[in-house]
Amino acid sequence: MENIIPFTKEIKFDNKIIEITSISLEEKYNCTNDSIDGEFKVFGEYRSHELSINKEKFEYKLPFSVDLAERIKEDTLSFEITDFSYDILNEDILKINIEFKIDAEKEEVIEETCDDPLELIEDRNSIIKNNIEEKIVEPKEEVRINKQDEDTIIDSINTNDIEFTTYHIHIVKESETIESICALYNSNEQLLADYNDLTDFKVGDKLIVVESDE
Repeated sequence: MENIIPFTKEIKFDNKIIEITSISLEEKYNCTNDSIDGEFKVFGEYRSHELSINKEKFEYKLPFSVDLAERIKEDTLSFEITDFSYDILNEDILKINIEFKIDAEKEEVIEETCDDPLELIEDRNSIIKNNIEEKIVEPKEEVRINKQDEDTIIDSINTNDIEFTTYHIHIVKESETIESICALYNSNEQLLADYNDLTDFKVGDKLIVVESDE
C-alpha cells in the first residue's frame, strides 16, 4: 500500500513577513493499524522590516492525521517527505505546502471457514473454556518494578516510537557549491539529488536539503 498525501496550512504571523531567511521542517508520528497521527514542526527566521537586517525566529507545530483505508502492519511503515515549499500571502501569512508518502504492507485478514456453523461455535467455546481453566490452574506470578526502572522503561519506549527527520529549504548564494551546501547541513550529494534537479544548479535556486543520519 502506497499513498501520496498533500498537506497545506496557512500560518498567520503577528508581524509583516518581508523575507523568509531560513526555514526547516521536522516531522514526528505514531502509527496504528488503521491511522497515522503526528505533527510537522516548521521553524526558521524571517525579516519583518525592509530596512532592517535583524532576523526574528519563528516556530509552529502543525498536527496531521491520516485515516488508512486498509489495515497495515505497523512495523513495515515507511514515511517520507517528497515535497516541501512555502509562499508568503498578504505580507503576514506563511502558506506551507508539504507532500508526503506513506508505504506499508497490508495486514492479512484470515477468515475462518467451516461447513458446519455449530461445529465452529463448539470449537470456539472449547478454546475459551480451556483458556479459562489454564488461567485458574496456573496463575501468573506478579512482578513489581521500582519507580526508577519504570521511568527508564517509559522513556525508552517514547524515544524509540518517535522518528525525526529534518528538512531545510536553502536558497543558493554566490560562490556556494553542492559540496559546501551538503557540508552546511550534514547532508550528502545523493540525498540532495533525490529531492532536487541539480542539472541546472544556479544562484537563487531553492533546494530541499535533508539532514543525513550518518
